[in-house]
Amino acid sequence: MAPEVMFRNSVRLPRDYYVRAFSNDYSVDPAMIGRVVDVAASLERVSVHHDGVLIAEHRRKWARQLTVTDPAHVLRAAELRAQFQAQRARRPTVTGVVEMASLVRYDELFSVDIDAAPTVLAVAS
Repeated sequence: MAPEVMFRNSVRLPRDYYVRAFSNDYSVDPAMIGRVVDVAASLERVSVHHDGVLIAEHRRKWARQLTVTDPAHVLRAAELRAQFQAQRARRPTVTGVVEMASLVRYDELFSVDIDAAPTVLAVAS
């Protein structure tokens, strides 16, 4: 019986939504950015799982330093980017003056009289 030839790794998916296996970068669904994913590579396939669910699968490339991209992942990234920019455009802009706290109010709250002479407490020995 031949042994299982397999590469396994767990990584947090970076913002560029690519995982590295055998010096090649493989795309993953960008909705998983920031989550820990499990990368498994056999002699034929590279697959990526999150909580046991397959989220990406590519044919393994034997050349070095290639970038393998699924067109569906690029489209999904464009959708997510457009949603983010739309949310950013809807944020209210702050106009006006920000109120500053008056330190006199703190003096009143703690009954501090700045003009009064400081009292020295004698320590009995």
